[in-house]
Amino acid sequence: MTRLLCLDTALDACTVAYAEDGRLGPHRHEPMRRGQAEALVPMIERVIAEAGIAPAALDALAVTVGPGAFTGMRIGIAAARGLALALDRPLVALTTGEAIAAAQPHEAAGAPDPLLVALETKRADLYLMLYPTGDPGGGLDPVARAPDALPDLLAAGLGERAAAGPLRIAGDGRARAGAALE
Repeated sequence: MTRLLCLDTALDACTVAYAEDGRLGPHRHEPMRRGQAEALVPMIERVIAEAGIAPAALDALAVTVGPGAFTGMRIGIAAARGLALALDRPLVALTTGEAIAAAQPHEAAGAPDPLLVALETKRADLYLMLYPTGDPGGGLDPVARAPDALPDLLAAGLGERAAAGPLRIAGDGRARAGAALE
């Protein structure tokens, strides 16, 4: 049995989730631009209590490491690192794009459509992560680019597949990314 506590504070929210043997258990998600430092520990306590386990029963912790808001990432990473050290458990880091890609539905058969994760930067550009096979483990490095650079990014990352088939888009910047590709 594998028990995992996951933390995400990289974007405009605070999220804590417990998973056991790859299945999502109790979790909390609260949209917020600020206040993750005050919200995170009580959310962790509630999720662990709802899971009915002691913190020492966790096998590992996971935390998103960006791209995202620097202060939010610092809060999540510090909390996860502190818990991992206190519990003497491994800490797994994953990008925000990997976490979003892993949460997307996958086709049961055949090659999945490529996935573009687009995240708002609160500037003119977007954080972009491209997963050519739809697999969160097979993505290209995150980049920050203006939405009008998307066609070139897709052509470089997907080759002939860029114009050949559908593209799934996820993340809070999907509307701007989709509009740039229309």
